[in-house]
Amino acid sequence: MEKTVEGFANQLCKIIDKITPLRQKVNDKKELFQKIFQIFEHDAKMRSRGMFWQAVTEEKCHTEHKDTLNQKLEQIMYKQSYTIRNTVTEQIKDSVLVPSLLFLELLLYLIEQLRDYPEQNDIDFFRNFILVVEHSDTSGIFNIGIDYLDFFLKITRDNTAKLRQVIQAIDSEFEKKDYKRTGNYSLAHVIRNYCNALIPPDVRDVEAADNDDDDDDAAAADDDAAADNWVVDDSTSPMTVSRTLNILRQSSKFQPTGIYIKRGHAESDPRDAAAAAGAAGDSRPQCRYGSECYQKNPEHLKKFAHPPKGGAVSHNTKSRIKRRATYLRRTKRRHRRTKRHTRCRRH
Repeated sequence: MEKTVEGFANQLCKIIDKITPLRQKVNDKKELFQKIFQIFEHDAKMRSRGMFWQAVTEEKCHTEHKDTLNQKLEQIMYKQSYTIRNTVTEQIKDSVLVPSLLFLELLLYLIEQLRDYPEQNDIDFFRNFILVVEHSDTSGIFNIGIDYLDFFLKITRDNTAKLRQVIQAIDSEFEKKDYKRTGNYSLAHVIRNYCNALIPPDVRDVEAADNDDDDDDAAAADDDAAADNWVVDDSTSPMTVSRTLNILRQSSKFQPTGIYIKRGHAESDPRDAAAAAGAAGDSRPQCRYGSECYQKNPEHLKKFAHPPKGGAVSHNTKSRIKRRATYLRRTKRRHRRTKRHTRCRRH
């Protein structure tokens, strides 16, 4: 086997090409997990401190879009959540990236490989393995975890029963080692904790790790408090009563450009880019929902012009929104009415 950056990258690309968010065969997943562990193992033995793993993920796959391996891994390891709404500010987020079942299965696989590693006395290997996963997190590779488990299970689109099974299996591995797992469910936290569980207590480097986990637990507690204000938005239509009223309340206020936050990395909303691109001399018809359009379909963005987000809502738009809200309220009341009882005629 060719143990070079290019060699591992080519092998990983071929495996990922067989996996999509909707098509994940057991054998393909196992092959993916094996290859990732082999790269981690090679990095740890070479004492590369995660730099070898990072170099592999920065390689580009020979596809039409030439995505990097990190981008392709993110596409299958994370999923978009349900639309969520803030009960305090009424802010609505179309979705956020959350770990998938495949990601949690990877964590469990790595734990099992470390548990059964033939050289259990190789303390330096486990210490170096910790450096690999920590660098992966700080360099933006597999850096999204689960801070608030209940909230995650509420907003994820994955099968929650299967997710619970894998999470319980991860916790069970720590219980077998009589070691308390701390921090969140992420690559760095889970694998660092488990490697420490394999290192004898008298030589374990726990002081720095415990401090890191304490800081992350405190941050997670703050996230928990903030997450309490977010709920799943049950509406499937972009113009429900709650949303139309929210639009009217916010129409006269400044609206910041939509930003998706990913563990310290901000990315622009693609709708803003489409609006900016067509701002000058655009002959396309205006989208009926204007700056409040929720769609990200490239065909829709190409066909219709959209004003920049944050612009004022026109009088006609406000009137249409009011009419839509009134219609929805009346329809809702109409469905709640009890059926009339009719007399039975004698024949």
